[in-house]
Amino acid sequence: MLGLLIIRYYIVFNVINCMLYWIYKVELNITMKPTKELKEQWHKDPNNWKFGLFYYNKDDKRLLPPKRYKFMGWTVNFANPASVLILVLLLVAIITIALYI
Repeated sequence: MLGLLIIRYYIVFNVINCMLYWIYKVELNITMKPTKELKEQWHKDPNNWKFGLFYYNKDDKRLLPPKRYKFMGWTVNFANPASVLILVLLLVAIITIALYI
């Protein structure tokens, strides 16, 4: 039973790792990098914050941009499919661990 549990975790985390590696490779292929000033402008623009909570900016290719109040950490850019995939994978991993432990 323990061996099956270990194999299951190994498979789940390897799949997640492969997906994250692919996302990382896609992020490296971005040719034009925005300037720090442009990132700040995007961050301060209220049109990029839906309901004041959810960051949605199609021009921003960062996976995890800073939250509206930067000292609180990072958030998901819901306009970036790779960023949403990270959120879903994280939730699946948490639920899987919670169900099998």
